[in-house]
Amino acid sequence: MTHLTGFEGCSPHAGPDQSEGCKAQTMIAKKTALKRSSGAKALAKYIAAAKEKGEKLDQFWLSNCKAGDRLEALDTAIAEVRATQGMNQRSKADPNYHLVVSFAEGEKPDTDVLKDIELEFAKALGLEDHQRVVGTHTNTENFHMHIQFNLLHPEIFRMHTLTRLLGHFRHFPGSPAFSLK
Repeated sequence: MTHLTGFEGCSPHAGPDQSEGCKAQTMIAKKTALKRSSGAKALAKYIAAAKEKGEKLDQFWLSNCKAGDRLEALDTAIAEVRATQGMNQRSKADPNYHLVVSFAEGEKPDTDVLKDIELEFAKALGLEDHQRVVGTHTNTENFHMHIQFNLLHPEIFRMHTLTRLLGHFRHFPGSPAFSLK
């Protein structure tokens, strides 16, 4: 689990001392275990759970999917992600990486800030060009964001391994938009 502080109301590369009106944002990021059998479709459907009868979905978007960036494109995006994952038959590792970013009680960043945070995590993990399914949930006391990364690069079909991801996390503290606690 990684404790982070980000800054709302700032440019993605400025801290509170560099930009007037910045507000500290405390968050915890945690890789969540995923059963290999559940796959890309089950995880994406969980993240996008319907906003009906008080269910949990608050906001939703797709990143780097040719299908589009909205909830309406989810089924096509899932097919796209699965097709990308099918292009690499060598790796036996799970091609999905599920990250949950939880915010302090009472904190709920606006959409632009959430998208900046999602992009900063993608950059820090070396997955900026990869397909991502993102949703924010309100079903717990802490507002949180789920990010599903496709670990296969969508153009070269190379699998990013956990070792590579851990290497990126070691460099994460240097990211100018976040500081570790």
